[in-house]
Amino acid sequence: MTFFLDLPFRWNNIAHISLNSSANVINSSGLSPSNVLKLLRQCPRLVSLAFPGNNNLDWDHDTFVSKTISLPFLKSFIIFEPRVLDLQTIGQLLQRLVTPELRQLHIPSVSSSSLENHSLLFAIGNLPLLDNLLVHLRSLAEPTILETLRSLPLLTKLTVSNSNNWHWTLIFDDEDSGSCDLERLLVLLTPGESESTVCPRLQELEMNDCHSVSKETIGAFIRRRIGLDSGFQRLEMTWGVPQDGELVSPEEIQEIHSHGVQVALIFPSQGRVRERSGANAWTGLPVMKSQTRWGGWD
Repeated sequence: MTFFLDLPFRWNNIAHISLNSSANVINSSGLSPSNVLKLLRQCPRLVSLAFPGNNNLDWDHDTFVSKTISLPFLKSFIIFEPRVLDLQTIGQLLQRLVTPELRQLHIPSVSSSSLENHSLLFAIGNLPLLDNLLVHLRSLAEPTILETLRSLPLLTKLTVSNSNNWHWTLIFDDEDSGSCDLERLLVLLTPGESESTVCPRLQELEMNDCHSVSKETIGAFIRRRIGLDSGFQRLEMTWGVPQDGELVSPEEIQEIHSHGVQVALIFPSQGRVRERSGANAWTGLPVMKSQTRWGGWD
């Protein structure tokens, strides 16, 4: 995939780059961390970058001691499949970048130890304009998760995955007790009566592959977000295991919807979706379109 780095493009004029790999073998595709930095050095006007990262490739570890790269126009930084950049490397990579306008950050990677997440959480905490964040649950380690969330006052959309598919399990240990869980995360995001609200502008929360979030916690989050009157609009929870009983009744969902809030509880293994959508259902916050060719939007 790295051949394009030597092509005679006018790199300093490119604004949008989206890279994908058709390779099925995750160990041989994607960009190494040093090649990501090489690319970014050539594109000072870059606005959005989406790429598959891979630190299983040979790469120059000394690159990370080089000077920082200024990207004054970068608004979107997305890492996608193959997800084999560990969190420590991603954190170190982000700390080498000066991105004062970054709004969208997608980092669906995991690490074998929550202790390795410090550099990533520090990097996220230094992105005050961030309004769209996608992370894996293992990225959010106690006790720094609260501090990180408090540093994101403009966050409007948060997507958290708790996926445990095959290549995630190769990277982390399920017994890692240092990471957060979805119940704890939802509690932290629930407005309190005395403390200041975490992520006060949150409008959309998606939680994937839920396992054990209580009905009481879900109800408290929804009620207090509605009471906050801050424009919260959607909660979507996809469950990875079967659930006994109803977490939110149809009557409760209808009442919630009357306040302009949509709730979707999805149970793929049981073939059920519990949701309420009006005729003018809200379809989500606007997101940047992926760039599939050089120069300009599709």
